[in-house]
Amino acid sequence: MHKTKLITLLEHLNSREFARFIDFVHSPFYNKHEEVKKLCIYLSKYFSNPKRKNKLDKQRVYKNLFPNKTFDANALHGISSKLLTLLHDFLVIDCGDNNNNFHLIKVLEELRKRKQFKDYDAIIRKITKNNNGLYTDVEELYWEKYAYHKEIDINFLTQGGRTYNENLQLKNDYLDLFFITKKLKIACDMVSRNRIIGSDYQYRLVDELFVYLDQPDSSYSQEPTIKIYASILKMLLHGEENDDEYYRVKDWLVQYMDVFSKLELKNIYDYLENHCIRKYKKNTADETYLIEMLDISKFLVKHKINFIDGYLLDGDYKNIGTSAINLGDFDWAQEFIETYKEALIPRVRQSAYSYLMSFLLYSKKDYKGALQALNDVSFTNWTYHAGAKLIQMRIYYELDEADALYALADAFKIYLKRNKQLTELDRVPYMNFINLTRKSYRLKEDWDFLKKEKLTSETEKLKKLFETATPVASRVWLQEVIDELIF
Repeated sequence: MHKTKLITLLEHLNSREFARFIDFVHSPFYNKHEEVKKLCIYLSKYFSNPKRKNKLDKQRVYKNLFPNKTFDANALHGISSKLLTLLHDFLVIDCGDNNNNFHLIKVLEELRKRKQFKDYDAIIRKITKNNNGLYTDVEELYWEKYAYHKEIDINFLTQGGRTYNENLQLKNDYLDLFFITKKLKIACDMVSRNRIIGSDYQYRLVDELFVYLDQPDSSYSQEPTIKIYASILKMLLHGEENDDEYYRVKDWLVQYMDVFSKLELKNIYDYLENHCIRKYKKNTADETYLIEMLDISKFLVKHKINFIDGYLLDGDYKNIGTSAINLGDFDWAQEFIETYKEALIPRVRQSAYSYLMSFLLYSKKDYKGALQALNDVSFTNWTYHAGAKLIQMRIYYELDEADALYALADAFKIYLKRNKQLTELDRVPYMNFINLTRKSYRLKEDWDFLKKEKLTSETEKLKKLFETATPVASRVWLQEVIDELIF
């Protein structure tokens, strides 16, 4: 059974969720089948233990459920299906429990239908006090407010109300806020995907929304969520012309950070970072956008916006540290590397730390220290292996260790070719780096022995190869190496 949909889904529950699921299965309101309860308890003992996967053999599972019966695959499938259905129901109910107000609004509706108005008023007071719910997306709050004021307005009419009732207006306003925010967010996603994958999503009503929001008397143009997403959309559509919208959004996010969940903030900052990446790629000589990306990263880390389950991802740790080092901000990089080491997931902590320290020491021209730091890097995945080899090759080049450089280049190339985890897109930048580094060093070795015409010819070949080699890892360093050779 270890490859069934049931087991696969159970493996994605945390310990707290699984304990609640067991209680759920044993509730007679949801389940009255004893064999389903027995199956749940049996699976709880073995499904998460790789060494005891043999206990999930269908024959063994069935024997545990029905000790005195002959194996019946159809009967076991039926019981497993019932447990899987219960698991689906549990996920929906457990997810719904995370936001009490939607649940309470449904309670209001049921109390109104039964004319329990005293209890109804008590629930209203409870909802009013419970305004600190967590919303992954800000429009969920607007939808909840819409549902709440819709229910209160219905109750007002049910009890014969004929005067002005503000809930009708509020119902309308929150529905507008929900629609406009959601519409702008979806349009941002469409424009972004169109650019990345060359799709042709049609984002309708956007021009009309802009016309409305740009009017001086627009009711919603100053709503933080709307003006931020409207500016993001304008940045995506017209950001090649200037950076006005980029800087507006960046400033507003500091001002209105508390409006959004950390996940939504991370998604918004991704738009800003992608804008910087696109602009930087058009002019790599201009460090403005690298500085902007590092500034964003510093903000995200400071407020733990890019933390997941309390941890900073090692990929973010490496990218932030590398960016600071490449910009020459060694003091901040050193402080960052040391400060956030403990924020990393334990299994990659030492490798990520040692890798970044190696790159920092290399950049400060402490080549011996950099090589020593690389000894503590465990190649838990190919990115660490490739990154470490890049640093080593650059060190051997700088130290004129020809034999070590060529031997490492050959070994690195073999690794790239044989590693099945890498796609062709992964391999190409490193293959180009190896090729260009070898040719650059070969020309460096032969420099004093070649005639002027031959030198000119070889340098031109190297320049053209560099210009056409796309993509290439450590491009800025290679550019410096080639320029040093030529000039």
